[in-house]
Amino acid sequence: MKQEIAVNTNSKIKSSGICSKIIKTVKKDWAGWLMLAPCVLAFLIFSWQPIVTTIITSFYETTGFEVGKFVGLDNYISVVTDSHFITTVVNTFEYALWSFIFGCIPPIIIAVFLNEITFMKGYLRAAVYMPNMIPGVAIALMWTIMFDPSEGGLLNMLLGALGFETSMWLNDPDKVIELIVLTMAWRGIGSTVIIYIANLQGVNHDLYEAATLDGAGIFKRIRHVTLPHMSGLIKVMMLLNIINSFKIYDEPISMTGGGPSYASQTLTMLIQDYAFTYFRADKAAAVGVLLALLLGVFSIVYFKYNMSSEEGE
Repeated sequence: MKQEIAVNTNSKIKSSGICSKIIKTVKKDWAGWLMLAPCVLAFLIFSWQPIVTTIITSFYETTGFEVGKFVGLDNYISVVTDSHFITTVVNTFEYALWSFIFGCIPPIIIAVFLNEITFMKGYLRAAVYMPNMIPGVAIALMWTIMFDPSEGGLLNMLLGALGFETSMWLNDPDKVIELIVLTMAWRGIGSTVIIYIANLQGVNHDLYEAATLDGAGIFKRIRHVTLPHMSGLIKVMMLLNIINSFKIYDEPISMTGGGPSYASQTLTMLIQDYAFTYFRADKAAAVGVLLALLLGVFSIVYFKYNMSSEEGE
């Protein structure tokens, strides 16, 4: 009993010591804390409160948006065993795959090309970055018009004039995800290229000169000097690109609405359907939590790679 009383007394002393330190810190910089208070309150109300509410809601049964009885993991089990959810997860990973192909490899090639050329550098860099300044929905609508599956569609008219068969484009379940990702890559590739070009400015030009003296051509210089220098940034950008592909929403909802036959639906669109089409806030919350956990795993990997690349530099 005496030992328990002593332990409790020590813990109370430690907690009171921590509280007193916090109070002293706040009193010391009270003006700064006062200025920071509105931002902290706004963050708690508009960021953390919805997150906590979503997590709690995912463990309850809801009627519309009214929380009912506690059901534990039933919502998660119901969502994971739903064929619609499985199709959407497969679509999301397909988005990630095509985002890697269209959004990671071409920017490297374009950045290296723009870094090597000696003419019209400023114009070409501005031209590559220009689509990034246009809103994503506007780009999606523009490409939707170009992908018109009728014979009067722009691309189908070009194919017909060249003697090729016309295509269903976005109405083809086998092509729709690739075309949406291609649209996104066309818009976003410029910012990635600029980041790579900025990284290439740090390459030691003595290495290029030494490689040239050893008889290395442009492709060998790129392979043995340029790409090794970019390797750390390439890994980080690839992970960041994959993370962003799991949050795709604007382009699919604008171009196809998730069709045809859910062939282009993403997890973010599924959350919207559960919440505002089926009015199942509990299942929408469960999908949101699962998506957050998935993004959390990729984010941890991203931060580890980012820290390792910074330490390498």
